[in-house]
Amino acid sequence: MGISALDATLFDDIVLEDLLPLHREIHDYWSSKKTDGRLPARADIDPVDIPQVLQWTLLLDVVRSDAQPRFKFRLFGTGLVERAGRDLTGVWIEDAFPEEQRHAYFFDAVARVVAEARPIGYFGHSMIEHRHHIRVRGLLFPLAADGRQVDMILGVNLRETLTNHAT
Repeated sequence: MGISALDATLFDDIVLEDLLPLHREIHDYWSSKKTDGRLPARADIDPVDIPQVLQWTLLLDVVRSDAQPRFKFRLFGTGLVERAGRDLTGVWIEDAFPEEQRHAYFFDAVARVVAEARPIGYFGHSMIEHRHHIRVRGLLFPLAADGRQVDMILGVNLRETLTNHAT
């Protein structure tokens, strides 16, 4: 399996028709938990309601200080653990990956979710696996105990096979 140089970008405009089915499902679920313009809290998210995406789910704690916020994995789903080869639960995101494997798109996306208090999507690094071109595609959703200041991020990280890409 090798990494290729396909695009790694953020997408701001989340068009439901363009989302993968599981992303659309979690987007609808998160949206249903918003009330009166307030962000849902972690307590509003019940894993029983979203069993089909749990293995691809991550939760990041947002730890605020005088400097920029830091992010720590609170949960790293079993499917993500299998892909990564280790469980990142309890690990700071900057310590989760060797420097050469840190992808700016992911760090930028989590920072923007906190700053803008809205969902952000990303297309991540790509790889060749079993002669198929695979791209990471994720959505990150803000959660806020007080309904306003983001204190946690809910993410769903999926892979998609690109059929129209020459390898």
